[in-house]
Amino acid sequence: MRYDFFLIWGHGIKYIDDIIKIISSNDDFKIKMILKHKVKNIKKFVKEVYKYDYVPYFHLRSKTKYLLDTQKEVMFIFIINKNPQEIWKLGHGTGHIESENIVRYKNIIRDKFNERKDDRRTENHVVHASDNEIQVHQMLKYLNYKDGINTFKRHLNKPFDIPYFIEEFSESVIQEVNISLLKCNIIDDFKIKTVSIEKSPQYKFLDGKENIYKEYIQKYQGTLLKSYYALNKYKSLYENFNYLKNQNFNSFIIVKKVDDHYLILDGLHRASILRKKGIEKVKVLEIIK
Repeated sequence: MRYDFFLIWGHGIKYIDDIIKIISSNDDFKIKMILKHKVKNIKKFVKEVYKYDYVPYFHLRSKTKYLLDTQKEVMFIFIINKNPQEIWKLGHGTGHIESENIVRYKNIIRDKFNERKDDRRTENHVVHASDNEIQVHQMLKYLNYKDGINTFKRHLNKPFDIPYFIEEFSESVIQEVNISLLKCNIIDDFKIKTVSIEKSPQYKFLDGKENIYKEYIQKYQGTLLKSYYALNKYKSLYENFNYLKNQNFNSFIIVKKVDDHYLILDGLHRASILRKKGIEKVKVLEIIK
């Protein structure tokens, strides 16, 4: 297992939904974070991306020249690569380790979405991908995640399934609470708003209002919404829902007490399903401090 990323260049952003579907279709890939990044200086950014590449940048300058004319916005898709299939490869007088799994899917995306001329794929690539975890670590630091790749590892020593975006904590408790006391944060016009579960796009989806949920994802994916959301993923969760059972035994809805309610930090989709099913009480992991 290792961490990797796919970087979708500006001219590939229009295909982002299809690209995410291709990446998520591989059971060996688990999407950890989707991040949209506005680029101030595309030339400097390209140089930063290839800073830790095994090929010296001056060899890549001509090959990446096309990127200077692309739009100044990119999308990162950081993943857990469960089965890297690492191999040792020689090139440009140096050797390096790369993941055959990553290379395979990078080429699938390029074959499908790179510009074509004379019925052949051009080398104006819509996607770049990491070769190793050093590149992942350095790119996360560049994107202002000061702990780099350790951002994704901060809770690995916990006995519960805790997502990376929850801040470090030292004390927590499992307890059963009335589900009516749960509230959640949603994004409203790029601002965070606290509402009841029933007012969330996640719950409205279960009420048959799929377009509200779909538009919510499309509007905020990669900005304030960095987790991987998708209609088919949510439908599958609902159809196979099994809260805290079997392999999900340690995947609690995570909350913290705020005034007279519990704010959901992780697990709004699961809480919405429970609420829709009429469940009155639910076991949660409350973070104390």
